[in-house]
Amino acid sequence: MKKQISEEAFDEILDELVISYAKQADARELHQMAMEWNWDDDKPFLHWLIENPATDRGTILMIYWKYGPRYWKQFKDREHVLAEDEYVESFDIIENIEQKYTSGFYKTGRFAFDPNEKDYDGMVWSEEYSDKPAVSEIPAVMLQKVDGETVEPPEDFEEGLPPALIEQMEDAYEQYDIDED
Repeated sequence: MKKQISEEAFDEILDELVISYAKQADARELHQMAMEWNWDDDKPFLHWLIENPATDRGTILMIYWKYGPRYWKQFKDREHVLAEDEYVESFDIIENIEQKYTSGFYKTGRFAFDPNEKDYDGMVWSEEYSDKPAVSEIPAVMLQKVDGETVEPPEDFEEGLPPALIEQMEDAYEQYDIDED
């Protein structure tokens, strides 16, 4: 018989599974997870990567650009974001990554990422939201490429989730009956 659980509590279980998996994953797999992550989903995994000094600089730079920093540079500060846009969390994340990245928080630069060149999906990240007026600038170092190994997108991940992690999540779904109230 399945255990009854709230949707919120179940989401916490899934988040814990992802973080537990990430803690044992190697840097390449973490990079691939971030490459394919579902950016509309809850983001504890991305927060964990951002707060982890062992995260590769190429991975962090990729995360930064996937958050659309040029969009957030049209706002003077957090209060301006709150007045104009409901997604202040992304503004805060951009600011946090910039502070950490520019201060040398991330030491390793094993994986390549260049925001000024087409990526594996044909996206030139530094051009995204270039139509938005900027009231603050992106730090120059955030526009510089990280040299290193080019990581190919994973073929068997689903929305950033490796097969072994998907299996763990499916097992969790089998254990619980989720209240969606």
